[in-house]
Amino acid sequence: MKEAILAQLNSHDSRIRNQIASVVAAIASIEIPRKEWNGLIPLLCANSEHLDSKVRLTSLTTLGFICEEVDASEVEEIQRGELIRSLVNNLQLKEEIMSTPNLQAEAQAEMESATMAAIKALSSSISFAQQNFIVESQR
Repeated sequence: MKEAILAQLNSHDSRIRNQIASVVAAIASIEIPRKEWNGLIPLLCANSEHLDSKVRLTSLTTLGFICEEVDASEVEEIQRGELIRSLVNNLQLKEEIMSTPNLQAEAQAEMESATMAAIKALSSSISFAQQNFIVESQR
């Protein structure tokens, strides 16, 4: 069932994608503390670099919801670091947008939406970044 839900990350309807993000985060809030869905965060982090901007945006939105729903201490340190890296990497999309000539307006808007989703998710992920603040080169 979880795979069927995740398959909707690339739905053409933004309302469906937002609801899927919420459903995945709700399931994650139950299963991650139980160590039952260990592959979810790595999958969403990989999808946050997906070429399909819809998948990218929904994955970032889902990561943000997970940061709101799941206590950081219940997520493995490696996955917390991967999550933070994914969000920070998507902040650099704005530079990518500006340096890409002739980018279609729709693609540009979708990339900007992904950047905004990463910013929003980062605001919920401060507790996930605690280890990153300790290491001076990662600040």
